Amino acid sequence: MHRKPWLLIPTLFLLVLNACAAPASPTPLLLASPTMAISEVAPVQEITPTLPNDIPTEPPRSTETPAPTPSPTPEPVTLLEVEASQLTGVAIQFWHSFSGARERLLSEWADTFNASNTYGITVELARQDSLFNTVRDAIRAGSPPHLTIAFTNQAAAWDLAGAPPGSAFVDLTPYMTDPVYGYADDEMADFYSAFLEQETVDGKLIGFPTYRSAQVMFYNVTWAQELGFQAPPTTPDEFNAQSCAASQARVDGTGGWFVNTDTATTLSWIFAFEGQILSPEGGYTFNTPEATAAFGFIRELYAEGCAWRPEPTFPNAEFATRQGLFYSSGLNGLFFQQQAFEEAGSTDQWTMIPFPSPDGQPVTHIFGPAYNVFKTTPEGQLAAWLFIQWVSSPANQARWTEISGSYPTRASAIEYLNPYIAGLPQWTRAYDLVPRGKNEPSLPSWGTVRWVVSDAAAQLFGFGFSADKIPGILEELERTANEVGG
Repeated sequence: MHRKPWLLIPTLFLLVLNACAAPASPTPLLLASPTMAISEVAPVQEITPTLPNDIPTEPPRSTETPAPTPSPTPEPVTLLEVEASQLTGVAIQFWHSFSGARERLLSEWADTFNASNTYGITVELARQDSLFNTVRDAIRAGSPPHLTIAFTNQAAAWDLAGAPPGSAFVDLTPYMTDPVYGYADDEMADFYSAFLEQETVDGKLIGFPTYRSAQVMFYNVTWAQELGFQAPPTTPDEFNAQSCAASQARVDGTGGWFVNTDTATTLSWIFAFEGQILSPEGGYTFNTPEATAAFGFIRELYAEGCAWRPEPTFPNAEFATRQGLFYSSGLNGLFFQQQAFEEAGSTDQWTMIPFPSPDGQPVTHIFGPAYNVFKTTPEGQLAAWLFIQWVSSPANQARWTEISGSYPTRASAIEYLNPYIAGLPQWTRAYDLVPRGKNEPSLPSWGTVRWVVSDAAAQLFGFGFSADKIPGILEELERTANEVGG
């Protein structure tokens, strides 16, 4: 720095005076330690020189702290040890048993996915007439498909066919939660947790829910009101009263409830009476007070002439022509029932309700298939998962509902169903019934036991049957079920 000439004289004078004074100790420079707060540093007095008015001063320096440079967000890293480039050219086999509209929808989805996915994955569909046996044999031969769709008990049986048992499927949890190929937390919250729990076997998520159906009661609102009932029944006593009133109005042996002994209906009655069919030890338990009460109720309903058995397996036309006030059906029957009312020219209002329960709380039996990924290769497994993720989008889930009446497995799919609901308003009752329903067993033996349950229910309506035989039927049902399941 160059000194200005007019400052030299005072400076020299000061130097002479300082030369006569004792030397002072140098003042150490005070530095803040890394752990010392800014406020802990001792303040240093600033000396402001007095300058002539005509001498310009330096502009003040900015005291603002410069904004920190943002750190780049790290790219997520997959934990599946497969990079996107490794998926190019991967072809996966998808075996299923669907026909009709559902097969056409799967074919449309496969074509769209094949043409649009950026990975270069190809999905090859193959319908199997005997899916369960074909897949089981393929597992035993060591050549399973990459992907299939089945009910939980079927998948559990296939898993046992692996070598060693329990090794046929991949656990889908790591795929579902992967930082790159999985779902974010808010997306996971969109799926109904109860449906995911249904697909968990021995702590392993062996399936990803496709859709869910439920067993419900179709109920003729208009006819019930004409009979003097202003609200649907919620308890067995109310159900009995309305069924008997409808039967008395018909006077030809019809009316009331259509007898149905299929497994879904039988389970629904047991669940409605607060029964369970699985013991804490993992076996079947049918010989219970709740199951006895359920069987006793529907037997008495029949004995009083307030229930009858129509000849058709699906009595949609009979329900539309007031030959029954109640008709137990799955959600997939909604469209066909609406069609039957239109063909009959009936303007009756109808809806669906849960099975009546002693405590008046709605109870529904729910069921449905899931996608399953077999252990093949890391690339094939990931490719299968990516297709599952794509077909499980809210818009695609809504498509399943539109062709089958089923309930989607994620909440946001409802937003895509407004046109469907407008044309079939009865479906809106599924909002309340399905998410709180009870699942059917996921045991491998359930595929056989379900037929035993249906046979036991059919005996209630046999010639010469009496209510005192119900405990014996349930005892035999439980024994047979556990022999099959053992």
